[in-house]
Amino acid sequence: MRKIYTTIITFACIISLYGQHSSESILRAVESQGVHIAAARAKEELTDKEAHVGNTLPNPEVGYTRLWGAGVAGTQSEFTVAQGFDFPTAYFQRNKIAMLKSSSASYDYMAERMNTLLEAQLLIIEIKRLQNLLEVDSLRYTDALAAQQMSEKRRESGSISALEENKVSMQMLAAMQHLSRNQSLLDKACTRLSYISGIEITPTVNIITGTTMEIPSLDSLKHLMKEKDPRLLSGKARLSVSEKEKSLSTSMALPKFSAGYKHASADGAKFNGVMLGISLPVWESRHTISAARLQIEESRRELSLMENEIESEIESMYKEAISLQKLLTAYHADAFGKKNSILLRKALQWGEISILDYFTELETVYSTSEGYLQALYDYASLCACLNKYTL
Repeated sequence: MRKIYTTIITFACIISLYGQHSSESILRAVESQGVHIAAARAKEELTDKEAHVGNTLPNPEVGYTRLWGAGVAGTQSEFTVAQGFDFPTAYFQRNKIAMLKSSSASYDYMAERMNTLLEAQLLIIEIKRLQNLLEVDSLRYTDALAAQQMSEKRRESGSISALEENKVSMQMLAAMQHLSRNQSLLDKACTRLSYISGIEITPTVNIITGTTMEIPSLDSLKHLMKEKDPRLLSGKARLSVSEKEKSLSTSMALPKFSAGYKHASADGAKFNGVMLGISLPVWESRHTISAARLQIEESRRELSLMENEIESEIESMYKEAISLQKLLTAYHADAFGKKNSILLRKALQWGEISILDYFTELETVYSTSEGYLQALYDYASLCACLNKYTL
């Protein structure tokens, strides 16, 4: 009995919720002080800097030569300063590629931000579900305790069978297992949300989620997907990079130039002049343009497949959300079945039903409550996923 009372006291502490956070404040904390978004922001800055590395002239070359003749008096020396450069359009194409790569980095940050905020929102929904499930578990435990007390009275009068006593013990054990499992899952969800938000979220927190989420229209979802999905935007940026890299390959297949100054002296005579050079990329440009064309086609295929996959995913979630919305309207308003539980408990106390019938009827109450909470959780999760582009 001491263990039973301890469990009741512990659970009383669990279900007495204190401390409040709104879902909006948690999401703001995730964005402002969460480690994942901060890391993504730093990576975006690094990638932006790396994208602009290398779009410069080659390093200038300085050379000095001094020659001594064999069997000939006097020396000869040369001093040269030269600067090489690619065909002028190459620099323009490299700059375009750098800008596109920077855009791609910003899309990667957008994706990490959206996914992290969505994870936080799903954790909030999960926490609310588990807190509600613990209320059902509390009801289950209270019912099992009432049956245990009734079985003790009937045992004294000799009006209870061994089968009924065994059923009471099994139901008490099952109730405690439900409490323990769901409490453990709640602790895990709160720990994860605390980590990604940077604020302490305890299992007893009351998270105010605001208005009920609604399902956007399918057309608006597809429109938002094409405008705001970071994966599509990143794929479009990669396609543009491939197209610019083809243009760069064409520019790199054109001659390279060099220009500079040369000073020479021989036997007291001094010479000054300019140097001009041209390099013909006969060998190094082989297959580069054809490879660039193939890369463009590959990027286009990847983008088309990705768009079709995301659109199919949205349609699937939309249909499932509509189906769940209809299912939720079919549940009784008293989702947790407390009234039915109380009526069954009184019927047991008055001897109107047996202990076996009592638990059989209660299983319907519990399964209905848990089914309602699962459908509500699935619906809220789907709505969160469908509305992720507005985060």
